[in-house]
Amino acid sequence: MIGSSIPFKKLAGMIEHVAGSDTTVMLIGETGVGKELVAQAIHRHSRRAQGPFIAINLASLSPELIASELFGHEKGAFTGAAHSRQGRFEMASEGTLFLDDIDTFTLDIQAKMLRVLEAKEFERVGGCRTLKTRFRLVAASNKNIESLVKKGLFRSDFYYRLNVFPIRIPPLRERKEDIPELTRHFMEMFGAKTGKRFKGVSDKSMRRLSDYLWPGNVRELRHVIERAVLMSRGEYLQIPPFEAPLLHGDKQSKRVLTLREVEIEHITNVLKMSKGRISGKGGAAEILDIKPSTLYAKVKRFGLKRGDYKPKKQ
Repeated sequence: MIGSSIPFKKLAGMIEHVAGSDTTVMLIGETGVGKELVAQAIHRHSRRAQGPFIAINLASLSPELIASELFGHEKGAFTGAAHSRQGRFEMASEGTLFLDDIDTFTLDIQAKMLRVLEAKEFERVGGCRTLKTRFRLVAASNKNIESLVKKGLFRSDFYYRLNVFPIRIPPLRERKEDIPELTRHFMEMFGAKTGKRFKGVSDKSMRRLSDYLWPGNVRELRHVIERAVLMSRGEYLQIPPFEAPLLHGDKQSKRVLTLREVEIEHITNVLKMSKGRISGKGGAAEILDIKPSTLYAKVKRFGLKRGDYKPKKQ
């Protein structure tokens, strides 16, 4: 974690306050702000630092797989379960369990999670033996879970159990003073990987970086610097001009698309390009460079129907 701005220092102070306890932490922040890095920092500064740090992105899993991933399963619990398997609860015992995109939990899984958090006990899928675990939970979401509670999509008792110590991670646009330091870090990191050395970043390029709004936050900055390192040929790192923000609507009422809308539009276009094929050679997952299971989960989460991207038979 890199930064010296006031918002970053406040974040570091929150981490320092909670790290030494076993209190459940709820991380709130936009996509790309570095929620897993904050979870790792909490773990490293805790009494559990010598224990495992187990991270799982729930959005990449189908609801059917989440229970098996978390609780584990016994041999024969379902078709294809050829042997028993430990779940993340067991793997994270005496350490930290980081659950990202916790808003994707179904109400059924939320009820089961509540019992695990309160009693530290659970059974594997298909098993009847009660197992104990001693993990510390750090959860994260980029959604407003309070609004999900009001809509009946998230259990209030589970939310209050998670929200013991909430930490809001500021987006990059609120800590622009950290951009030069982050830029130098990524420049040196990717420069070392590619065998390139730069004296620094040109003033024009640095102004370009500072003026940009960074909807994808630190993750987007990292990708921009990686591309710039590959493309730059001189002594100084050159940042090409940013493309205009994606807009939606007619000329009279154009608005900037949200990051979610951009992702939905891009996934839909790629699915049309692959003629509705998600996995396999030439499938949308290969084009997007993500796992097919991740793309299946996104398609389901965004409510995309086959009619949105599957070409109609003539």
